[in-house]
Amino acid sequence: MTRRSLALAALLCAGCGADPTPPTQSCAHFATAALTATMAPARLVVTGVSPRYDAGRLFSVSLEDFSVRDLPIEATGDTVARALGPFVALLHRAIGDQDNLTLYDPADGRVCQVALLTDAERTAAPTRPLINAHDVVALDARTLLVARYNLDALAVVDVASARVTRTVDLTPFVGTAPHAYPDALRRVGDEVWVTLQRDNDPLRANPTQPGLVVRLDATTLAVRAAVALTHPNPYGPLVPTTDGRALLVSTFGSYNTLGDGAVERIEIATGAVSDVVDERAVNGNIDAVAVLDATHLALRVSAERQGTSALDDLRVLRFDTETRTAQTLLRAGTWGAAAPVVVGERVVIADPGEGYARTNAGLRVFGRDGTELRARVSIAPSLLPYDVQPAR
Repeated sequence: MTRRSLALAALLCAGCGADPTPPTQSCAHFATAALTATMAPARLVVTGVSPRYDAGRLFSVSLEDFSVRDLPIEATGDTVARALGPFVALLHRAIGDQDNLTLYDPADGRVCQVALLTDAERTAAPTRPLINAHDVVALDARTLLVARYNLDALAVVDVASARVTRTVDLTPFVGTAPHAYPDALRRVGDEVWVTLQRDNDPLRANPTQPGLVVRLDATTLAVRAAVALTHPNPYGPLVPTTDGRALLVSTFGSYNTLGDGAVERIEIATGAVSDVVDERAVNGNIDAVAVLDATHLALRVSAERQGTSALDDLRVLRFDTETRTAQTLLRAGTWGAAAPVVVGERVVIADPGEGYARTNAGLRVFGRDGTELRARVSIAPSLLPYDVQPAR
């Protein structure tokens, strides 16, 4: 869960109630080989949220001219998106019936909503748990795998019936943490990799247990291997290197401690783990990474310290892994959730704006070389970009 979500869960209760009835008449539309297709992005799907993170709207931003339009579908203050072929998967993370997976077709507006519990889990729970889905990947033409952050099992979704048909148990990997806390999913050849935060400090002030990457057979979902990371709290996507030989992930450890996190590299062939850049090199907590080229990374660096009255301080850096030098692309006095996104030759960075009103919030566009191409693309008045994802 994002840093804001735990504190703001009580604010995200609009529409609380019974589980919705999935619109199954539209779900068969999404059960197609297109789910697993790799398509060149034509737009960005952006969640814009209020400064209190208590309301959200979805927008489409053209990659041709960066024009912005509303998408006619609901969002919460904690909704994130993922592209699945020509479709968009929306992970709504709010209490009640806004805690679900929604498939959306931008071409014709059709939707399919899935409650992310099995029938047995629904029956066993005294009250409906907050599932808090963090990621989703397509396994085949009708099957999705969903990371449920608040539950110690991944959900396997049959798209055509809009049901969770089985789960993948993660309890063997909890260690000393209360839960496994699955965060990111990525298809890697004939496997699916999932990062586990395994945070063993409920207050997130002093985690000591390293994160884990569990490797699953993409067909059977049996565990093939588990790779221990160097630091606690892997956060954000598994990002491939330019040569495709490794994946990068940011581990921020504790936001109170400088030096307990890094960008970590995992070799796909061997599972070997090494640090690419540690927090001391950038004097802050690295909580997002994007690959620009073979020697340059875009890093989101947060200097927030929990339990202090200091303002959040956010920087996005273009970091040279050979010279160990950095160019500052963005600096803001308020924290922002969206990671840098690389689309073609452009790097899109979410600017959270300044102050409570989030003045000047929007998107900024750079070239891979750090040259600014667009100073600001406004999403909507008083809304800051919370999640930015390329989509078809």
